Amino acid sequence: MWSDFKPIATEIRDLAEKLAISRATPDIYGLTDEGLKKCPDLKRIGMATLLMGGNWERVSFTIDAAKPHSREVYTLLSRAGAAIPNRIRTEVKTASATSAFAWWMAVVFRFSSIGPSQFGVIDCEPTEQSVDLAIYPKEAVEIVGWSWSDPLIASLSAIEAAQLVTPQPDETAPLIGEWSGPMSKAEFARRILSKHNARARDVAAIFDGYEKRQVGPNTWTFRLDKLSDETRSKLEGRKP
Repeated sequence: MWSDFKPIATEIRDLAEKLAISRATPDIYGLTDEGLKKCPDLKRIGMATLLMGGNWERVSFTIDAAKPHSREVYTLLSRAGAAIPNRIRTEVKTASATSAFAWWMAVVFRFSSIGPSQFGVIDCEPTEQSVDLAIYPKEAVEIVGWSWSDPLIASLSAIEAAQLVTPQPDETAPLIGEWSGPMSKAEFARRILSKHNARARDVAAIFDGYEKRQVGPNTWTFRLDKLSDETRSKLEGRKP
């Protein structure tokens, strides 16, 4: 099975490596309603319901839009959320996310081995548990959400765990027989029907009867050596 996710995964890895050098990866925050009140300057980028500490929490994802690379990270992870395959989206359907970015963070939360840290405020100054909260008395800290200090690395962990770029067996197994060049369903229709104006819908009744492999979005190759000479010639683009 061809995956739309391979180029996105590569971009996430490249950006993670680039930002790691300067330690410039912006944090992503998942805030409660109280957290939104305490941190009004953070940009809201979607909501999701996540099982946090044994309780279902409706969190609002936010980012500090003033920090360098925030838009770059937000845009890339939104693209990742838009490209989630159905088998993975089913795994996180309880999140009821409100944006592509939020869908992606639900996937990160579900699959990544790198979880978020608690996010709290002390005298209205936000601070992360892993850095500052431990030095304050527990009663002085108000937990108002969670934070991902490196959402790109957490995303790479989720991609690996969810096998979003793991080749399926039909990608790696050697091909048996002879196969056509890649073509769209519309091109298949034009060739098989020998009509320059044929459309994909014109071959809906016969398309599934051909042995084929999907090699790209809306692109297939067709096995030729089991076809009649006439049909093979058509798919090869030759006159029978």
